[in-house]
Amino acid sequence: MPKKLKNIFNKQKKSTDEKEEITLEEIVTVTHLRKHRMERNMRHERRMARDLNRLMNSWHKDRLPKEVVVGFSASYMVNFIFDCYTPEDANHLLVTAISRELLKSNEIEDSETMIQ
Repeated sequence: MPKKLKNIFNKQKKSTDEKEEITLEEIVTVTHLRKHRMERNMRHERRMARDLNRLMNSWHKDRLPKEVVVGFSASYMVNFIFDCYTPEDANHLLVTAISRELLKSNEIEDSETMIQ
């Protein structure tokens, strides 16, 4: 291979290697941001779950029937979700939450959660 072509080839190879390094750095950054966002969301979910448990315990102390309390809070939460999101997004959010809870309780398997 002539020296000039060899130099051009080496320059192209170096630039390709540099691009791959940048791509790997970007992937690591995006992955880190996703993990951080998931941790932040989980922190908010845990806080909301604690608040809801505290609220339900206070209703229990007031001797309100459990069926009425759970039914009211579920209706309230569904109405709130549909007020904040489009109907399609709200439906997807509710189905995802129900599927997640069914998976946690081992009522269904992971393969059964595919949305059609």
